[in-house]
Amino acid sequence: DALSRCHGEMNALVSSPKWLAGKQLLQEVSQDTTIQKIMTELKENPDAKPGYYVQQGVLFYKGRLVIASNSPSIPVLLKEFHSTPMGGHSGFLRTYRRLADNIYWVGMQKTIRDFVRSCDTCQRQKHAATTPGGLLQPLPIPNAVWEDLSIDFITGLPKSKGYEAVLVVVDRLSKYKFEDE
Repeated sequence: DALSRCHGEMNALVSSPKWLAGKQLLQEVSQDTTIQKIMTELKENPDAKPGYYVQQGVLFYKGRLVIASNSPSIPVLLKEFHSTPMGGHSGFLRTYRRLADNIYWVGMQKTIRDFVRSCDTCQRQKHAATTPGGLLQPLPIPNAVWEDLSIDFITGLPKSKGYEAVLVVVDRLSKYKFEDE
């Protein structure tokens, strides 16, 4: 019966982000002149930098911890949030969103984009998101006038009578254009 059968061991891989030591980050922040300058400005005038605030001696931007843009912790964070099983090599946007939930540094998007673009695993495994385009095929010649029409919009025009786009309708056989005021 089912109760007497011996079940093999089940193994599972559990991954969770490895956060850096808080003291290490605080030390980096205290040594960064740009962050210290912002904190000084905020102490003098809390509305000096919109979105920034200081809480218990730590600088936050829109609820996210601010770290120095040249912090040695950034490569560790990028590797943790992109290259680990939890990160899953999930591309720029997901890596950015995961990091941006908690952390902020000046030039964050560019740093993450460059890291993801230079990721060897991602470049080797990347595949085309769309099917390759085929060869152009000629359209059959219509048999009668106004049987087959080509329709397109011309956009980005200066406003005229409140409109900034034009609908163009052309008969494919006679090349006659349809106009309506």
